[in-house]
Amino acid sequence: MTDDAIKHQSELIKHSIAILQDALVDLEKGNELSEIKLYDIMGIVVTQIQDVVDISTATDEATKTEIMKKWL
Repeated sequence: MTDDAIKHQSELIKHSIAILQDALVDLEKGNELSEIKLYDIMGIVVTQIQDVVDISTATDEATKTEIMKKWL
């Protein structure tokens, strides 16, 4: 796997963790998750984690690049 793909996967995971960390802080404070945070988790985090998996399992660099371009 290219360094660009690895770096991209790392950035996707970091961004997903940041969204989840923010949600965790709210939950630990006893607050319900806002509708926006739920949509961020459902829409962004799930998609980014799936893209990390898809990049890892792609068999060619063109497919990896195509997946990575979704977030640029």
